[in-house]
Amino acid sequence: GTQVVETVSEVVVQKNSFIKRKRQNIKVGFESNSAVIKSSSKVSVKRFADFLKNNPSLNVTIEGYTDNSGNRAKNLSLSTKRAQSVRALLIKYGANASKIKAVGKGDLNPIADNETESGREINRRIEVVIH
Repeated sequence: GTQVVETVSEVVVQKNSFIKRKRQNIKVGFESNSAVIKSSSKVSVKRFADFLKNNPSLNVTIEGYTDNSGNRAKNLSLSTKRAQSVRALLIKYGANASKIKAVGKGDLNPIADNETESGREINRRIEVVIH
């Protein structure tokens, strides 16, 4: 989750679980049909930037995803811009730019049912992959 890490041992547990999983969603909300990160989501990005600063050997790819509504090419472009927005904010918060890539995946790899609004909302996401 996105709890504030309080102790050194929790940081180690968080790091180990994150690295073991290799892929994790980070909660990032965007304005509708936009790559502008909602203010309420910036704390999640800041926490992840702090994690990266504390683990400088890690290389990560930020993957942006959309639901399957609308034009596929537009969704791919939007997902790319959203991933780039997250990357830019991570760098602004002090993460090492050379260790972070951003890619858009459009509506590929849905993790929920695109037939429902709640499913589409889940599919509109940012995932982080550790290499």
